[in-house]
Amino acid sequence: MSSDSEKMQEFVSLLTRHQGKISSYILTLVPNYSDAADIMQDTSKVMWMKFSDFEIGTDFLAWGLTIAHYRVLEYRRKKKRVKEVQFSGNLFERLDEAAQKRQDKSNEQLTYLKECFKLLRKEDQRLILLRYYENLKVKDMAGRFGKTVQTIYRNIARVQESLLHCMNKATYGEGGWHD
Repeated sequence: MSSDSEKMQEFVSLLTRHQGKISSYILTLVPNYSDAADIMQDTSKVMWMKFSDFEIGTDFLAWGLTIAHYRVLEYRRKKKRVKEVQFSGNLFERLDEAAQKRQDKSNEQLTYLKECFKLLRKEDQRLILLRYYENLKVKDMAGRFGKTVQTIYRNIARVQESLLHCMNKATYGEGGWHD
């Protein structure tokens, strides 16, 4: 990164993209929402302080989850000192495992979605990108494509159904996307 501003922009972009998953992970391990929010804030702060150690192009989410894991452990150590009701270490490990499995499943589904997206016709890819990536309103899409709003809604529903069907095939081993 050539400047502090670019570094900050890159960090904010990556954190924004992955914050929901990191927060969800923390919430599976910490029963109190307020404490989980504090841990997420602390995790974000540590991530920013250590961002210069992060290698751009590697897995930001995995890096963030690792930092969150250690922040949760620190939270548990502090709570133990004040003698609050705690999860047993074994339960904590099981919850951590379950959260990791859920994260792995999410990553797998994202991979399937990307592969299925590549199989769409270019026009259908464009439709999905305009609607969900660029957040273009259906009314504006109708004007751009020269079609009615109802036709755009039907086309989006058709493409979503196609993606869902492809992902189900890949997920449940029915030949994946390689029919």
